[in-house]
Amino acid sequence: MTSMLRTFIAIPLSSDIHALIERLQKNLKELNLDVKWVKPTNAHLTLKFLGDTPAAKIPTIHNVMKNIFAGLGELSLTTTVLGTFPELR
Repeated sequence: MTSMLRTFIAIPLSSDIHALIERLQKNLKELNLDVKWVKPTNAHLTLKFLGDTPAAKIPTIHNVMKNIFAGLGELSLTTTVLGTFPELR
């Protein structure tokens, strides 16, 4: 049986963003919402969800991504909207 991993391609966030998420969560937790909170240090920006992937393919995917992004500088993003997954509604 082939070992499968639930995989995605993501951009890690800075420690400043993790700290901001932690402060936001602290305030939102006071609302007693029925949500599963993600540890701020686990937060990331998902670019592509790959789903169940054979573990044997992970090194190839890693090498392809490494080659695609080689030599690129730091990415800077700005957001003005706070959302949830899945949508709260």
